[in-house]
Amino acid sequence: MDAGKLVPDQVITGLVEEFLRNAKGGCLLDGFPRTLPQARALDQMLAKLGEKLDYVVEVRTDPELIVSRLAQRLVCTSCGAPYHAQSKPPRQEGKCDGCGGKVERRADDAPETIRRRLAEYQEKTAPLVAYYREKGILFTVDGNLARAETYQQIKSKLGDAGE
Repeated sequence: MDAGKLVPDQVITGLVEEFLRNAKGGCLLDGFPRTLPQARALDQMLAKLGEKLDYVVEVRTDPELIVSRLAQRLVCTSCGAPYHAQSKPPRQEGKCDGCGGKVERRADDAPETIRRRLAEYQEKTAPLVAYYREKGILFTVDGNLARAETYQQIKSKLGDAGE
């Protein structure tokens, strides 16, 4: 993960399959599937369970905005509390508001690591857009907007399913 690599398909697919077998009611999958083989495996898992995907959300965002946003994420190394240099900084620079631990950028949020993840996204994940568009369940929202506006786009599409 620190190198910006994705978890191998076989590992993540097994984890998701176990989760889905034990899930009660609906669920939201965030970050899965990330590859066409994972998407096909998910289709098979859901078919065995008599379930289907209702929607797939593509949050389309300018790559340099993604780099800028992620490079500003911070975390407490002691308690894991999340921060953001621009939108939610700790009250005292470098110090956790809750436990007083050290607050720093995660290693996997370095700009060069983010760019590697984006390149891997283009290679492995971007093909899912066409896959789900063909199934008629893909909708795209503008991720360049403020978080609240992007959330509202998603919520308006999902309606009660998003609650």
